[in-house]
Amino acid sequence: MASVLAETKRYNESLRSYNEHLKADPQSTKGWLEKGGVLKALGREDEANDAFEKAIELGDRSIKSNSKEKSAWFDKGAALYSQGKYNESIQCFDEIIEIAPRYYRSWYYKGLALQKLGHDAEAEDAFAKAEELGYKS
Repeated sequence: MASVLAETKRYNESLRSYNEHLKADPQSTKGWLEKGGVLKALGREDEANDAFEKAIELGDRSIKSNSKEKSAWFDKGAALYSQGKYNESIQCFDEIIEIAPRYYRSWYYKGLALQKLGHDAEAEDAFAKAEELGYKS
């Protein structure tokens, strides 16, 4: 529900929904990540960064218990990307590529981070790989 509200730009309602979700499941890495995105869209940067930090912390815990946990690596990488930590996010997406080389989302998000760093040729290669694996823009 919260993500649908965010997609329709009903950010305040989405934020309330994420708060309810996180009250019930405070260990939800994806919940913290997406709440951070909503807070960022609302211009509440400090709160967004706090939510992204929580997502990173929870992702690190999951990775520590299972270093092959693709979703933990992805959520951590997405949180780092959202904070503008593009090199660190690329490291996470590279970990996923090592674990699951056919997971197109990791290639796509790696391309976004490379693009932000001005590595356009490498970004295009990553986007091409994502499309080859099934990403539809």
